[in-house]
Amino acid sequence: MTPAETEGMSEEDPRPRLAYDRTLLANERTFAAWIRTGLSVAAVGLAAGHLIPLSPGRRPAAVALGVLLVMTGIGLIAFGAWRFAVVNRDLRNAGSPSTPVEPAAIYALAGLVALLLVGLLFAF
Repeated sequence: MTPAETEGMSEEDPRPRLAYDRTLLANERTFAAWIRTGLSVAAVGLAAGHLIPLSPGRRPAAVALGVLLVMTGIGLIAFGAWRFAVVNRDLRNAGSPSTPVEPAAIYALAGLVALLLVGLLFAF
């Protein structure tokens, strides 16, 4: 900030805290978008592997396509989790004015969803 911008600011100015919170929430929304995209791709994979009526000779190709799409969806979720962790770490290292919640629960949930999707693919 320039000296002119900081001239009227007090010690208790909430703007730095609010800016940090906006950035943190934007990071969380972006991670949610990665999860949403990964789940959508994996759902298409489940549909390709199980719901598309194909002749018996083409069934292995549909299952292979389904596995590929489910794995791609899991990869998208994993990449989103990695990016979320990197940005979250960078926010913490920048001397944030607040303490964000650890994202371990989000990672555990994303991993559980990925395992459930793979289990669904092979269960039916």
